[in-house]
Amino acid sequence: MAELGEIAPEEHKKAGNLTATMAVDVLIPVGRYRMDVTEGAIMEGMKVENVYPARDNREALEFLKTILREGDVVLIKGSRIAHTEEILAGLSGGGH
Repeated sequence: MAELGEIAPEEHKKAGNLTATMAVDVLIPVGRYRMDVTEGAIMEGMKVENVYPARDNREALEFLKTILREGDVVLIKGSRIAHTEEILAGLSGGGH
């Protein structure tokens, strides 16, 4: 979604809206539009305490390490430009 240009904030807010309607326990939006996603999720009813906006992949990874338990399922969604594979690498032990 990084390629959306001027409509990016609104589309990220919509992504937050949609996420709040799903069976998602915790949302960790990362990067430039994290607050748009956060706002959208909270506007749609997601609890504030279940949304952790992270400035970057490293911050998201560190937070995930504090909350993840065996058997948890994690969806990492991001454009290639966001390098979200860094989060996966960090969770699997191959991180930076």
